[in-house]
Amino acid sequence: MTKYMSKRVAKHIARHLSKHSGSGWAGMCRYGCSSVVRTAARVLAVGGMTLVLGAPLHDAGAQALSRDTVALPAAIQTSALELVYSASRYAQEAREAPASVTIITAREIREFGYRTLADVLGAVRGFSTNNDLNYEYATVRGMARLGDFNTRILFMVDGRRINSGVSDGVTIGTDELIDLNRVARIEIIRGPGSALFGSNAFNGVVNLVTEHHVGPTGGARADAEAGSFGTYRASVAWSTRPASSREVLVSASARHRTGIDRYYSEFDTPSQNNGIAKGLDGDESYRMAARARVGDWTFNSAYSNRTRHVPTASYGTIFNDARLVTNDRAALGSVTYTHSFDDLSRLIVSSGFNSQDYSGTYPYEGALSSDVTIGRTWQVEAQYLRVFGSGHKFAVGAEERFVKNGRLGADEMADDGETTNILDVRRSQRVGAAYSQIEWRLGDKAQLYTGLRHDSYGALGSTTNPRASLIVKPTDRTTLKALYGAAFRAPNIYERTYTDGMSQKPPLQINPEHVRSVEVELEQRMGAMTGSVSAYRLTTNSLINLTVDPADSLLVFQNSGSPTARGVEMEMRGRLGRVSGRASVAFQHARSSDDSVLVNSPQQLARLGASLPLFHDVTNVALELRYTGARLTLGGSDVSAHTVTNFTFLFRPHARPFEFMLNVKDLLNSGFDDPAGAEHWQNVIPQDGRSVRAGLRITF
Repeated sequence: MTKYMSKRVAKHIARHLSKHSGSGWAGMCRYGCSSVVRTAARVLAVGGMTLVLGAPLHDAGAQALSRDTVALPAAIQTSALELVYSASRYAQEAREAPASVTIITAREIREFGYRTLADVLGAVRGFSTNNDLNYEYATVRGMARLGDFNTRILFMVDGRRINSGVSDGVTIGTDELIDLNRVARIEIIRGPGSALFGSNAFNGVVNLVTEHHVGPTGGARADAEAGSFGTYRASVAWSTRPASSREVLVSASARHRTGIDRYYSEFDTPSQNNGIAKGLDGDESYRMAARARVGDWTFNSAYSNRTRHVPTASYGTIFNDARLVTNDRAALGSVTYTHSFDDLSRLIVSSGFNSQDYSGTYPYEGALSSDVTIGRTWQVEAQYLRVFGSGHKFAVGAEERFVKNGRLGADEMADDGETTNILDVRRSQRVGAAYSQIEWRLGDKAQLYTGLRHDSYGALGSTTNPRASLIVKPTDRTTLKALYGAAFRAPNIYERTYTDGMSQKPPLQINPEHVRSVEVELEQRMGAMTGSVSAYRLTTNSLINLTVDPADSLLVFQNSGSPTARGVEMEMRGRLGRVSGRASVAFQHARSSDDSVLVNSPQQLARLGASLPLFHDVTNVALELRYTGARLTLGGSDVSAHTVTNFTFLFRPHARPFEFMLNVKDLLNSGFDDPAGAEHWQNVIPQDGRSVRAGLRITF
């Protein structure tokens, strides 16, 4: 997901960066927050410091605690309670979690017809997505940056990070690592999370919790789908569970898209096929995964591979040329030992690796450029959790990550066959970290969380990030959260070392970027419905951005810009009669130093999803509306606000092993656009419009 930039396209990107630096990330201003938020932050800071330094405990007697409340993510089961792991590194009820949390279940994924992780995130309050027909990107609370490959969100699978060790990027579209059919639930945590998870947990954390088995005791499942744009998909899964402490699951899936011809007015000349990219919109991907558990030991593995033909002629390449192709591969493997003691304490030790690799070919006049990114991250982690006093919980852990020989490479092959090596950078990086968190039970009505993590990056230095959260439950149905957190993102190998000798150079010095957040959230349960209101303020410092050095006009990554954001989010979720679903509205105010709106940052978002079972639950219909406000483009114009309507129908007869699905995306064919990044000549990228798919699932 990094691209060697030749001299011919460097001037194009540099022009975008210099022209729009005022509306981008550079020179951002700060905004005041409400007195309520400011006061909450001060209370949390003082209270957290007092308790960390040793305030006395109220009760020496231990309080009974269910083992399920300190389980690994692999042990989380869907229940009537909303349980979340990613907010504290142990399972807890979502309303007691020290964060703003959304949980998307496998049932919701199926009933609303979500196809990719980007689909899921686009349905969540405060999130918006962007698609440039090669990759998809997620934005949280308006803090957008075109060309950021999701580096400021930490993505995990069963609690294990999958961000690239070289570029920090993660793929969330058809190139995602985990097939959604394998997902039991998705935990989405807004706000800084570095106090527990370190780098990349800048704007949020997304944890995919995978299913353990097909059916209660094992079985097999097969899915087949066909849809618009020549799209076909198939998947299979099989599991066995001979005992409660032993289980095995394996799965595989494949997807193919032929695509459509696409028209771009920017290339409308006879020599460029009158602006039509013909047959260059396809991709194909496949995934494999396996999971096994024997007693206290759990083994996980996954692999994905996607090849994408790109129709947009990005990076100044030849238009309508079939050689513009990208390939993304991802993998993970882990082994985890979990042991619970009689005193309800728990020890977790895990080790494993993850990889995010990329390669691409880019056709230019007279030459074919190719580039590659290879990253292998090895990780060892240990955590000890103990319950003490009157139900307090203390968690302490350590982590070691090692990126071995991360590689950035680029070659250019001339038409006569002569190949020139442009770039061959190999770097290793070691990260060590230690963290702790205490959940203080302040009677039956309140909890206080205090946490701290220290990360050391060797030559890059060290960073320490705290968090503190006060959770108050004045009644059984009312929860008030006051949240403070800090996070960082360390400069990755790509940002520190990339150079092509022509258009870009490495920085002389670059430091981690930082963010601080304060938030107040009120949650109220009303029968089977839950309503919430959140107000937040984010302040960043020294963000890492690609800039132009005026001394030599070369591109270089530097610490520049400190954007701020504040906003309010409101949501209702749950069940009203036979209808279940969620509705949310978000007002986002992310601004630069000259009070201009950030590029690709919508100021309003609205989401509505409703699901209704019919005919004694034999069928189910679901309707979803997604409103996204206007967004600024790099060209200075606005992409109009739009509403996308999605519809899903399920037919699942009782006592039958099959389920039929019909999904229509963008039912009313809104024909909306997304802002284009600086690597495109286009100012906007038109999206697919209406698409239909039908599928059949059989469970044995």
